[in-house]
This record gives sequence, structure tokens and C-alpha cells, in this order.
Amino acid sequence: MDYYKQIFKRKSFHIFKGTGILTDTDIQKCEEFIRTIKPLISEIKTEICIVPENETTCKRGGQYCILQ
Repeated sequence: MDYYKQIFKRKSFHIFKGTGILTDTDIQKCEEFIRTIKPLISEIKTEICIVPENETTCKRGGQYCILQ
């Protein structure tokens, strides 16, 4: 199996209904936490972003998406 090609095909999403609305403070706390995460393998560079769903191709009815 060609794992490199699978990276671009893999999509994962979770829908959390009825969890309320995230405030700017909530997003800021999440972003602060994300900056503290240490990678398991430091040679593999990744970036995690929290973006409004309307700025993505994901249309699941959520408020935000986490992109990696």
C-alpha cells in the first residue's frame, strides 16, 4: 500500500451536536493548548488550525473545523 497517497485521501470528521457555541475565549484557549503539544516524532512537521467551517469544504453544520 502506498501510504503517501493515502494521506491525501484520508478524511475524518466528527459531529458534536448540542454542545453549545464556542466563544472567542474558547477558541483562544484551544489554540494556546495546541501550541503546547509536542510531536511524537519531531521530524514529522504538522500544523493544526482552527478555522470557521464556512472557510472550508466541510459542510456538516458545525461552527469550526480543526485542520491538520
